[in-house]
Order: sequence, then structure tokens, then C-alpha cells
Amino acid sequence: MEIYSINISGYIGLAIQILNLILLSLIAYGIFRLWKVIVKKAK
Repeated sequence: MEIYSINISGYIGLAIQILNLILLSLIAYGIFRLWKVIVKKAK
């Protein structure tokens, strides 16, 4: 039972890390798009 519960928590931790990476990449993409729009308006 102990090993099983450790596996579950490990998978949850991995899922959280993957979600964080996806979130960070989405935020970075949004900032990049916004920056391109600002640069276009500045010219």
C-alpha cells in the first residue's frame, strides 16, 4: 500500500509540473504577442 500511495503522489507532482510548464509557455507566448503588437504600433 505504501509504495502505491507514493506512486500516486509522484504522478500528481509530475502533472503539476507539466501544468506549470504549459502555463508558463502560454504566458510567455501572450507576452510575446503583446510585445509584437506594441512594437508595430510604435513604428
